[in-house]
Amino acid sequence: MEITIPSAFPRGGRLFYDPARSVNPRLARGVFALLSVGACILAVVLGLNPRRAGDFHIYLMAARRFLQGEPLYRVMDGFLPFKYLPASAALFVPFLGLPERVAAAVWNLGSAVSVVLVTQATVRARGGTYAAGVFACIAGAQALQLELFYGQVDAACLGLLFVCAGASRAPVRGLALAVAILLKPTCVVFALWHLKHRGTRVLGFALGFGVLAMLGVAGRYGFTPSLGLLRDWLALTAATTRPWLAGYNAQGVPSMVAGMVQALGGAAGGLVFPLQLGAIGLAAVALWRSRGDSRSDAALMLVAVVLASPLAWRANFVLAAPALVLVAAWPDRSRVRWALVTGLLLVGLVMSEPVLGHERLREVLLFRPFGAVYLLLAGWLVSRRVGSVHAPGESEERHHRRTANSNLHSASFSHAETKPPAFSARRDPSASSSPPPPTSSRPLRASAPGLPQPPSDCRGPAVPARASRICFLRTGS
Repeated sequence: MEITIPSAFPRGGRLFYDPARSVNPRLARGVFALLSVGACILAVVLGLNPRRAGDFHIYLMAARRFLQGEPLYRVMDGFLPFKYLPASAALFVPFLGLPERVAAAVWNLGSAVSVVLVTQATVRARGGTYAAGVFACIAGAQALQLELFYGQVDAACLGLLFVCAGASRAPVRGLALAVAILLKPTCVVFALWHLKHRGTRVLGFALGFGVLAMLGVAGRYGFTPSLGLLRDWLALTAATTRPWLAGYNAQGVPSMVAGMVQALGGAAGGLVFPLQLGAIGLAAVALWRSRGDSRSDAALMLVAVVLASPLAWRANFVLAAPALVLVAAWPDRSRVRWALVTGLLLVGLVMSEPVLGHERLREVLLFRPFGAVYLLLAGWLVSRRVGSVHAPGESEERHHRRTANSNLHSASFSHAETKPPAFSARRDPSASSSPPPPTSSRPLRASAPGLPQPPSDCRGPAVPARASRICFLRTGS
């Protein structure tokens, strides 16, 4: 069996087929750019349509009521009331200065740009080609289309949580987390990521900004009426969640368990809160058992934000865009990964109303296909030691030394309080002193005795610039 070593890996290459790098990089970049532009155009078109972006119009209605000091939660609102925290209504007040259709177009455009930028940043952080980004766009196309069709908040939460994980200043990260929780309360699951990666200051700032937001509501309505608004929100959330929990649209872990309880003849209406707590506990265990780096853990928690919600439906899985990039960029030929990639594509493309029709889709969604396949994706992220790929012929000692260097580099992504130690520019004395082979692609046999060894530190001056991608995890530098 002959293995072709790509020119992007001049020192040793890899002994397995990497599908993300087998695609022409320029072609992949061009396709990703076309898909990104198409998503932005679709966002503006749907926003300008007065019969689309209905959820965003509800947010504007709540913002008007907030300015006028009127109750935010009313029975007369019917099937589509405002179901977010009282302080979140103030976040949409700036959009009242624009015409309603223009405001909806701006909101949708911001949502599309947020998803595109997060996907692009994840591709670049992994050192891969844009083929992984193209896969994420295709597999998540239905979620993004529904997100823009209704003008929801999940794409905005994706951008906010990405800033929360990657910004350089703790106050900025805390503000982003607080706003994300106001828009989508299950984003509190992402706080687990900060607990694992030493971000307690960020949680402190987020709590402080949340208290300031509630004080703002109290200043507008008064202390006692603001408590009444909070009670009304809790009552409305409980009343609307129970019938949704076992419906065909819900795809989260609480809905999966509730469906099994109902299939056994039990009543799941009173299990909403315990099931949600159990889902959050499952996310905490998964994060604790995860063997990945900070970026992989962040992608895992974004998937957990969706799966832990009893109101999760197909549009919410736009938050899983970084996880889709990771599974597509992982250099592996295992059948498990290929089955997972195929399942994500089939669920994202086939489980839709244009393909199955409305009635058939409702029957299929009762089996929770979205929840099942993304739960498998979360399990895959937990089980993979991202960034710990063995180089060809690499000993265990050299592998652990290189992995430690990679983990220290990736630790800067979590912006811990202490800086990682400086890295020496000297090469490992145990590394091979043979000159590097030419960078052009050439076939080598997998059992070749003189296969060159990759250096333990990919940042050494003796290594060509492109060879730094041998280390799978880098901070993007």
